[in-house]
Amino acid sequence: MGNTHDSITTHPVLRALRDPAQVPLLSIAQRDDLYRTLRLEGLLPHLGARLRDQHAEAWGQLPERERDLLTGAIAFADDRERMLWWEANRIRRALADCAFKPVLLKGAAYALAGLPNARGRLAADVDILVAEAELAAAEAAFLAHGWEHVKLDEYDQRYYREWMHELPPLRHKGRLTELDVHHTILPRTARLKPDAAQLLAQAVPLNDDPAWRGFTRLSDCDLVLHAATHLFHDGDIERGLRGLMDVDMLLRHFDVTVGEPFWQALPQRAAQMDLAKPLYLALRYGRILLHTPIPAAVDMAMAAFAPARWRLAGLDALIIRALIPGSPEGAGGLNPAGKLLLYLRGHWMRMPPGLLLSHLTRKGARRWGPHVWHRRTV
Repeated sequence: MGNTHDSITTHPVLRALRDPAQVPLLSIAQRDDLYRTLRLEGLLPHLGARLRDQHAEAWGQLPERERDLLTGAIAFADDRERMLWWEANRIRRALADCAFKPVLLKGAAYALAGLPNARGRLAADVDILVAEAELAAAEAAFLAHGWEHVKLDEYDQRYYREWMHELPPLRHKGRLTELDVHHTILPRTARLKPDAAQLLAQAVPLNDDPAWRGFTRLSDCDLVLHAATHLFHDGDIERGLRGLMDVDMLLRHFDVTVGEPFWQALPQRAAQMDLAKPLYLALRYGRILLHTPIPAAVDMAMAAFAPARWRLAGLDALIIRALIPGSPEGAGGLNPAGKLLLYLRGHWMRMPPGLLLSHLTRKGARRWGPHVWHRRTV
């Protein structure tokens, strides 16, 4: 998985994310474009926090107005993190009478576990994982404590309950915060089939605070696998640079805190969980775009899961363009045809052909239904 895309690494956003200390060396116009682009990508607080907390000299070299801009972004992210802590507290309260505790996923897990990629990370909702057998009890508890369904349409309810990996999204009536209750990490209809029981069995304590005893997060390897899978198999790759940063920072963190045992376990766990393909892509594009350090032994182990050469060339053409931020004015990135191909790719991996055709037809009818035709003809 060697880096053959050296010209890509000169992109100013990627250079800033790899080494924030380089930011003061950019021109004023370049920094202005950098800040606006990172705001669109949801990464402005991330860069600001790393500059302020880890690169004091570079932080001091920035004009005061830029430090104020970044400080404001950090404050906004800090407020979102406080929301995660409070929502986790409310989840704990809602499930107090249940015999199970949830596994926190993604942003909530990163924040409450104190992982480095949580600093300056913007989270929109809270995701939890429970055993499928506990879904009904969890749903009833949340409905009794002020959450309500966002998707009320009969088809949407069936779509989530029969085919997806989660309940229909819930939103709290008072706080308007959203909660996704998962029973696994990929749709039931997806081509890859990770074992949710294994995810739950290897979950680890969330943190050292006795108040959170019983709440867990995914294991180190599974955290990385989930982040990779969410980005390259279940998520929206376009504007997915934040997701790639999650993978990069988790890998660097576990490299330092766990070391060789982590790297030995990661490819084995990926194969066991049927998630080696998204991990391969995460390692490949992490190395190309962010210079994520990957041990040679891991490269060798993951080579068995590489797509065919012609297919990988096509993925490179689409995914690298999707991950590299365009300008705030919309220049760069994918063209409409590329966006359509990635959209179809994402749905193709989530559903078998018959169900996919039916689903896309229904979505198209909703978007371009009779009311649209009426507007065009009157």
